Amino acid sequence: MHAAICLTRLFTSLAAALLVACTASTPPAPVAPVGPAPETVEAAIVEAFAALQRPDIDDPYEDLFLNLAHRRFGRGEAATAKADYAMKATEPPQPDKRLMARLGDATVPFEPAAIATIERSNSNRGLLEAMYCKEQPIPASYVDYARDAISKGGYDLTHVLSGYAFAKEAGCAYPLPPEEVEEMVQATAAMLPGTGMTDLQLEAALMLCWTDRRELLPPDLAARILSVRWKNGAWGQTPTSKVADGHATMLALNLLLELTAKPRGPVVAR
Repeated sequence: MHAAICLTRLFTSLAAALLVACTASTPPAPVAPVGPAPETVEAAIVEAFAALQRPDIDDPYEDLFLNLAHRRFGRGEAATAKADYAMKATEPPQPDKRLMARLGDATVPFEPAAIATIERSNSNRGLLEAMYCKEQPIPASYVDYARDAISKGGYDLTHVLSGYAFAKEAGCAYPLPPEEVEEMVQATAAMLPGTGMTDLQLEAALMLCWTDRRELLPPDLAARILSVRWKNGAWGQTPTSKVADGHATMLALNLLLELTAKPRGPVVAR
C-alpha cells in the first residue's frame, strides 16, 4: 500500500512538472499592432503631396518642406521642389526667405549682412543664425533671444528648438547650457497631450523628431494626425478650421514620414 501511494505521488509530481514545462514553452500570443496600418499612412502621405499642389493650399515655405521630403526620404513627388523654391524666394526680395533656401541647398551663399537686416522679433532670424552656424558662430545676442522665446512658448519656442536641431546636426557649439536645452525640449513636449492635432502641435512634434527626442512623442500620434485630415488630403490650422492650410499640411506630411520611414539624409542640406 505504501509503495502504491508513493508511486501515485511520483506520477502526480511528474505530471505537474510536465504541465509547467509545456506552459512555459508556449509562445506568447501576438501583440496587436499599435496605430494606423502602414498602407493607411502611405495613402495619406500620397494625398498630402497632391493637396500641396493645389493653388488654394499654399505656404511661403511649402516647397522647402516638399524638398525636405524628397531629400530626407527619397520621395519622388517633390523632385522639383528645390528649383521651385529658388524661383519664388526672389519674388518679392525678402532676406529671410532667400536665406532659408539653405535648408535645401548647400550652395546657398552665407550673407551675414542680410541676416542682420532681419528684425530680432522675427523668429526666422534666430533660426537662420543657427542654420548657418558652420559659416559663422551663433552670436552672443542669440542667448537672450532664445531664453525669451522659451519663456513665451508657442511658435517662438518651436522655432528656437528647430535652431537647436540645426546646430546639433551640424556639430556646432550651442550657446545655451544643457539644462536649458532640456527645459526647451520638455516645454515643447508639454504642448502635445490632448486629442486631434493643431498646427502648433504638428510643428512641436516635428521639432522633437529633428532633435532625436522621439521618446517624448505620444504613442497615438500618427492616429491623431490622421484623425483631423481633411477628405481632400490636407490639414487645417486646428481640428475645427474651415479652411485647409498649407503650413499645417506640409508639417503633417513630413511628420508622418518621420514617424514611418527611415531618413536617408539630414534635415539641412550639407
